[in-house]
Amino acid sequence: MPLITLLFMLVLTGCDQRSSELRFAGKTMGTTYSVVVNQQLLLGQPVKYQALQDQINTELIRINRLMSTYDTASQVSQFNAQSVGETFAVHPDLHRVLRTSQVLSELSGGAFDVTVGALVNLWGFGPEASYPGVPSPLAVKMARKKVGYQALEVNPGNYLIRKRKALYIDLSAIAKGFAVDQLSRLLRAQGYQDFLVEIGGELFASGRAPGNRPWQVGIELPSALGRAIYTNLPLQNMAMATSGDYRNYFEQGGKRY
Repeated sequence: MPLITLLFMLVLTGCDQRSSELRFAGKTMGTTYSVVVNQQLLLGQPVKYQALQDQINTELIRINRLMSTYDTASQVSQFNAQSVGETFAVHPDLHRVLRTSQVLSELSGGAFDVTVGALVNLWGFGPEASYPGVPSPLAVKMARKKVGYQALEVNPGNYLIRKRKALYIDLSAIAKGFAVDQLSRLLRAQGYQDFLVEIGGELFASGRAPGNRPWQVGIELPSALGRAIYTNLPLQNMAMATSGDYRNYFEQGGKRY
């Protein structure tokens, strides 16, 4: 769940440059997305705005139906409701994300674990969350019994997965990054090389911004008192992900959670 706000600080200085920038925005995966295309470098080829918007929305809807825990009909939600020990066939894209997640879990010694969904819900930050509040030690202990990437079987030879104990998969930490990659591939397949794609704090900057300069991304100051830019980062052919705890949290007993 990305919590640091990224502000696109696209410093433009003329009407001709402003008209060379094409923007798409909307909601997806419980957050927002933004796509900026620099058509200044398209050698006069017009961008079919509505067609491109439709393709972006279609791809995001497709990924959401595979990986969103907020959609009870998505494949990951269906697997979460699946009985222990039963094999479940998944789409190749979901299979790839789960395989990558398992690799990351191994490399991080379990610090990255998409089976943490039971705890996310317990603490009030998931789709099945109760009213936010500090759970009891017993509730935490019971939820932790449903966590453990080692109990998730992702068959490398086919698109079948299985859980060896009760698990709740939450792909919030990886699905948005996957969607950013997919939109980047979509844009490049359409011939666009200069663009910025962002979904809920995870982004990829390709090529150059209008004015033939790197894309400028502003990181918001972590303060509940107001909104201000902490720093600007120039990005070119680079991905970045952000996270924090100053937008989505609750307080209890004078302590932030």
